[in-house]
Amino acid sequence: VIVTCSDGIRQDRMFVLAFDTQTGKELWRRQFWATGRTLSHPDSANAAPTPASDGKRIYAFYSSNDLVCLDLDGNLQWYRGLAHDFPKAGNDVGMSSSPVVVRDTVIVQIENYADSFAAGIDATTGETRWRIDRPATSNWCSPAVMRGADGKEIVLLQSPSKLTAHDPTTGEQQWQFETT
Repeated sequence: VIVTCSDGIRQDRMFVLAFDTQTGKELWRRQFWATGRTLSHPDSANAAPTPASDGKRIYAFYSSNDLVCLDLDGNLQWYRGLAHDFPKAGNDVGMSSSPVVVRDTVIVQIENYADSFAAGIDATTGETRWRIDRPATSNWCSPAVMRGADGKEIVLLQSPSKLTAHDPTTGEQQWQFETT
């Protein structure tokens, strides 16, 4: 079982922990320092998002817009401080959007009142494959994966006013549904 947590008065210490499913014994623990904003609502935490895995690697995303990639033994593969690349992307009450992995792309959704976007990150290298602008509003939705009518996987991004479907490799929008 893989979990994340944060600690410290500013929640700037971030952790990824692995536990044995049979015994509950901690197998390993890794600590990282936040590079972005760690402010959050009192009922939340910097580590609110759920980690994702492709069966080879673990991807932990934090409200501070830090994205960590570890192998299954907890060895760091790469680390992206997305707040460094996109300094206006941050929500002062925290964010809880969890990443998803589709084939070899990690998708993150960062929506706030400033620099809102979704991005596809190369699962092996941590490099940005694509970035698309999103509505400038607070949103705590996570991307979702489904199969399209043609059987191919698509990524769904939900915002308060619409739902869009995207190609996970390119970010190209396939369709959208607007609400009123």
